[in-house]
Amino acid sequence: MMRPTHDRALGLGIAGFSAALIFWAVPGYVVSPEGGSLVLRPDFWPTILGWLLLGAGLAVALQGAVASRAAPDPAAAAADPADPADAELAAAARGGLWRLAGLLVLLIGIAFLAERFGLVWASVIGFWALVAMVRAERPWLGLVVGVVLPLLLYAFFAKFAGVPIPQGVYVRLP
Repeated sequence: MMRPTHDRALGLGIAGFSAALIFWAVPGYVVSPEGGSLVLRPDFWPTILGWLLLGAGLAVALQGAVASRAAPDPAAAAADPADPADAELAAAARGGLWRLAGLLVLLIGIAFLAERFGLVWASVIGFWALVAMVRAERPWLGLVVGVVLPLLLYAFFAKFAGVPIPQGVYVRLP
């Protein structure tokens, strides 16, 4: 578990990022035509996600502030390098950094796959890779969701909402 000061700093950082997203990036860089359905406007979902992220960041910061009042002295709770639990926690943190680097490679791979195979099939492959990377408890469920969710989203946006989804060069959906 992170120390309360880290929680507070992380929460404020997330809140600052989301405020920049809401008040600067989306209005300044997302072109949105007037009129039409509010839900289908290009700036709607980034704004909604920005507000949700702002709320989550403020909640994490508040939790860190409350926990710092109840936390014992940090000098008294220093990690003991000889303690096996602390060594296990440090090893888990290093593994998390490798998974984070793997996620970056995965996202870049999805971007390259999307050009050739389309966004739907790149999402399927990316979701499967993510399920394998995080070592999901029920990988079979991840395989099913990895196919069904992108296809349902494609059907909704392409067929009902009339929003074109990028198709690939090699594989095209109806």
